[in-house]
Amino acid sequence: MQRIEAIDEYNRAQRSGMRDYREKTAAGKYPYLPALDELLEKTDTESQIPLGTIEIPLDYVVGTKTTGRTMAFASNFMPLLPEDTEFASKWLSLCMAHMEEGIHDAIKAYEYMGRFYVQEGNKRVSVLKYFGADSIFATVTRVVPRFNDTPEIREYYEFMEYYPLCGLYRLHFTQEGSFARLQKALGKAPDEKWTADDKAEVVSLMNWITKAYNAHGGDKMRTTPADVMLLLLRLYKLDELKTYSPAQFAAAIDAVWDNVLALERPEPVKLSTQPAAPAKKNSLLDRILPGIRSEPSHLKVAFVNERTPETSTWTSQHEFGRTQLDQVFAGKVETVAYHGAEPGQKCR
Repeated sequence: MQRIEAIDEYNRAQRSGMRDYREKTAAGKYPYLPALDELLEKTDTESQIPLGTIEIPLDYVVGTKTTGRTMAFASNFMPLLPEDTEFASKWLSLCMAHMEEGIHDAIKAYEYMGRFYVQEGNKRVSVLKYFGADSIFATVTRVVPRFNDTPEIREYYEFMEYYPLCGLYRLHFTQEGSFARLQKALGKAPDEKWTADDKAEVVSLMNWITKAYNAHGGDKMRTTPADVMLLLLRLYKLDELKTYSPAQFAAAIDAVWDNVLALERPEPVKLSTQPAAPAKKNSLLDRILPGIRSEPSHLKVAFVNERTPETSTWTSQHEFGRTQLDQVFAGKVETVAYHGAEPGQKCR
C-alpha cells in the first residue's frame, strides 16, 4: 500500500469517527471512548488478575484504560484528529503495515465485566476495527468487581468460574446456570476443559447464529447470541447444527423465537424444549406426580429454600412460581414456603 492510499483510508476512517461523534452528541451521549479509570472511581473492586497474552474479540474492546487518548477517538474507535497530526501519521504507518504484513504485536489491555480497555495499542485497535478484523492478541489484566447479588455481577462471577474451562469471551449469557447447561449440552463433565476443536466449533456456530439472530433484530435485544445458541442446543444436536445453511439457521431461530422473547421478559418463564403439540387434558395430579393412579382431592406442597427472596434472585423466582400455583389451583393445592433453612435442620 502506498502512503497516498493510506491517507485515503485514514480520511474514510475519520469520516466514520466524525459521523459517530455527531450521532452520539445529538443523542446526548458521550461521544468519545470511555476510560476504565473513570469507571472504576465509582465501583468497588476485589482484585486484579493477570491472564497472560490471549486472543480477544475486537468488538469487545470498548475503551481506553486512562483518559490520555480518549478524545482522539470517537466511541467507535475511529480517529477524530486531522490528517496533518503526528497521531494520524502513526495511524497511517500502522495501516500500511497491516496491509503489507499484518499487525502482530500484542496490545496491553484491562478486562472489566467482560469488556476490554486498552492501555497500550489504541491505534492498532483502531486500524484493525476499521478493516473489520475479528480479534487481536492482548496481554490482559482482569479487574474483578466486588461480589454483590445483582444479576450482572452474579452472571459475571459465573463466567469467571467457567472461563478456565472454555477460554472464550464471546460466551455472554443473561441467565444464571447457562454455562453449566452448555457444558452438559456439549457432552462434557462439569469440570472438563474444552479442546481447541471444541472452541473452534462453538465459535463457528456462534458466528452463524449471530448473523441469523441479528437478521431477526437480535442486535437490539437484551438476549444474546449465546442465549440463542443454548436454546437451539436444547432442540437440535450439535452435529446437526454444524451442517446448517444460513436459511436453516433462520428457520431454527424462528422455531425458538417465542422462547427468545420469553428471555426478554423480567419475570422467568419455563422454556419449551419440544415443538408445540396439541394440548392434552391431564389431571392436576398427572401434572405434578405423573404415574400415580389414585388421585387425592387436595395436595399440600412445601418449598424449602436456604436463602430469602430478598437476598436471592433464585429464591425470588421460585417464590413467584409458588404464588402462581396457589392462584391457578386454588382449593386444590396448598403451598407453604420456608426461607432461611439450614441443611440438616428441621423446618418449623
